[in-house]
Amino acid sequence: MKISLSYASLVKLGLSKGELDFPLSTIYVMVGERCRNRCKFCSQSAESKNGSEKFLSRITWKEVSLDNFINTINQFRTEIKRICLQVVAEVNFEKELLPIIKTLLCKEPDYKVSVSIASTNYEFLKNLLDIGIDVVTIPLDCAKKETYERIKGFDFYERLETLFRLSKTYPFKVNTHLIYGLSDTEKDFYELMNLLKSNSVSTGLFSFTPLKGTKLETLSPPPLKSYRRVQILRALIYSNIPFKAEFNEDEKLSKLYIYDKDIFERLLKNGTPFLTSGCKNCTRPYYNDSPLSKELYNYHRPLSRKEIDNCINEALAYVQLIDLQPHISSVLPNYFFIIPPHSPSSRTK
Repeated sequence: MKISLSYASLVKLGLSKGELDFPLSTIYVMVGERCRNRCKFCSQSAESKNGSEKFLSRITWKEVSLDNFINTINQFRTEIKRICLQVVAEVNFEKELLPIIKTLLCKEPDYKVSVSIASTNYEFLKNLLDIGIDVVTIPLDCAKKETYERIKGFDFYERLETLFRLSKTYPFKVNTHLIYGLSDTEKDFYELMNLLKSNSVSTGLFSFTPLKGTKLETLSPPPLKSYRRVQILRALIYSNIPFKAEFNEDEKLSKLYIYDKDIFERLLKNGTPFLTSGCKNCTRPYYNDSPLSKELYNYHRPLSRKEIDNCINEALAYVQLIDLQPHISSVLPNYFFIIPPHSPSSRTK
């Protein structure tokens, strides 16, 4: 199978000219060529009209040899923490992938290796984890059955079953990717992320990006303020912070009942919800965003104080925050918490 490196990875390893003004501790490797799957949003899809294997999401990739990659990355042991393999589902991809993975695990034991792969072959995926892969990602992309089968064309529950079966043996070493903006609502994402978390499956969250030549090239990206709310919901769920969410008739977040306001404020004020999510050390620079964008859907670097405040303002402008511990006095800038006369008795999300 052909392997290619993302543009930022090439620059980081000195294999292409350029400069990076942000840290990059994960090297991104695309394994394979034209995909046989028909995901309507993907430039690698068999249905894509652009005819190019040089793109995945917004990112350009350049082929390198496995030997050249291994020899080069050896020079960056103090800077690189993870190698992320993004596997294209070409014919016989599982069979051809295994020797590449074994070579990396044998010659690069100092790095964590993650694999993102569209497979439901339980024995194959379990074997990857058994031999030393740090995280296996099976992308769902969509938050409910109807959207998944319309956009990706596979069985949604078969994917879920594979994720849950693997996570029973390898809790939180099994991951999925979700793409907000494919028509699923904030409530859909809230419900699915709760289900995934309760089954020990981690989640990487991304925004939909229209790509020329794909079936969804005319679909607009999601509103930034709506994406921010989903980011906060994800962060609350995976940070184990007790809360309760309510949604309006459009299934947009309308109320947050907060049980520990101090922890909630710290989570938001450190900017964590707005960073790229997924495996540890993952940043995926500019997968969703143009370098020219003033605001990013997923920040690949620490946010400034102003950027954090903007993200909070965007997310919570129309959300009612209800304090269930009124003895805590601190408040978020520009927002107030309502103290209810009777706190809900349930602490479930």
